[in-house]
Amino acid sequence: MRFSRIQFSLAINILLLLAIALSGCASKPPAPEPMMPTPVLYSAGAIDPFAHLPDDQLTTDLRVFYATNRVPEGPSTDPQYGNDIGTVLHLGGAGVRFGDETMTWAELVSASMQAPPNVASKASYREPEVPLYLIETHELAAFDTSPASGAPGVLSAGEQQFAAAINRQLEGVLDKQLIVYVHGAKQNFYKSMVFTAEVNHFMGRDLVGVGYAWPTHQGIIEYGIGIDVKRARNSVEPLIELIEFLAANTDADKINIICWSAGARVLSAALATLRERNSQLDEQALQEKFRLGSVIFAAADVPRDHFSERLRGIHAISARLTIFMSDDDSVLKFGQEMMPGGQRTGQLSKDIDPDQEKTEVAGLDKLEVIDVSHFQEERGFDITGHRYWYTHSWSNTDVLMNIRTGLAPEERGLQSTGLEQIWGFPPDYPERVSTAIRQHLQAQTGSGKKQWQ
Repeated sequence: MRFSRIQFSLAINILLLLAIALSGCASKPPAPEPMMPTPVLYSAGAIDPFAHLPDDQLTTDLRVFYATNRVPEGPSTDPQYGNDIGTVLHLGGAGVRFGDETMTWAELVSASMQAPPNVASKASYREPEVPLYLIETHELAAFDTSPASGAPGVLSAGEQQFAAAINRQLEGVLDKQLIVYVHGAKQNFYKSMVFTAEVNHFMGRDLVGVGYAWPTHQGIIEYGIGIDVKRARNSVEPLIELIEFLAANTDADKINIICWSAGARVLSAALATLRERNSQLDEQALQEKFRLGSVIFAAADVPRDHFSERLRGIHAISARLTIFMSDDDSVLKFGQEMMPGGQRTGQLSKDIDPDQEKTEVAGLDKLEVIDVSHFQEERGFDITGHRYWYTHSWSNTDVLMNIRTGLAPEERGLQSTGLEQIWGFPPDYPERVSTAIRQHLQAQTGSGKKQWQ
């Protein structure tokens, strides 16, 4: 028997009430996340991403920055950001530790270079795993993003401190770039921070990370019945304010943005809105004003129709626009079946009409679509799940190559699928990407040094 949408919605609401009743008011500390698997680029020995770091950066701790419209609990010197949503955007810094207090830098480097299990395996990322801990948070500033708050004026002392802290960290890194991470549903503040830190870690610690922690609950029910979908809409304006703040007040050469899953609902609307508000600017002026570099949508859980409406605006404001898609993403399949909106942006269409696809991407020269499922017959495995963009060592390699090198898809080891601007991972991808990075570094330095620069 197949449930109607009304019956399903009623059942979900009942389950939600039961979940709330069973959970009570107690909150549990989050279980530590394991560090993401080593990118194949490193485990293959093509590059040592940490060899060039100065002595003062050889530490298992890593500082990142945050912006959140979650309501804080506790003092500003150690705020705990819960699930309640507000109109105030809180800005601050956070410390993330890789491993427990006994782990040394040498041990972390060894673990960070350790090859993951067979790429088709569902086993743990490494043995032993490296847990990630949020060891401190410190709020520096807060400002209201509601329409009633009026136009922003002179920066407050706290806002100046936040911008100055980011600029100091930019001075000490190799690439004067930011990575803004926009998480998906079911994520808490802790996960937003540790994901930002580990992406930055595997970028060679050469950029500065900023996590945008919009207030989702930690269950699928709240998302499935639309509570957190509404929160995503209400988190668009704060993200716009953050992007404008970073562009206006930091010394970053580029502001790269990675969004995952439901974070695409927030980011796609934010960038399309920014483009609309700056309609008098051409693409070059837009990029000069906001300095957006690579904008990456990974396993995007946003209805394809909504994304298509926003696509040209997003494309105009981005220096590069990348969309990761899979044919076997159970979360997106659930969303399409059980929630409004139809097919999701991160889902592959079973039958793509080449002529229609060519028309849709006409003029979008900065767009690249990564079909992680293509070539699966030749490889002997598919790249599946909803978290593949960082749990699969080939996918996470392409994310870091995208941002760190600026190379085109074919230059960073990918292969055309035969469709316009759609690329995949061929069976010999590890060899291809290793060759690509060696050539890139040789061209950059003239010496072939194994370091990012």
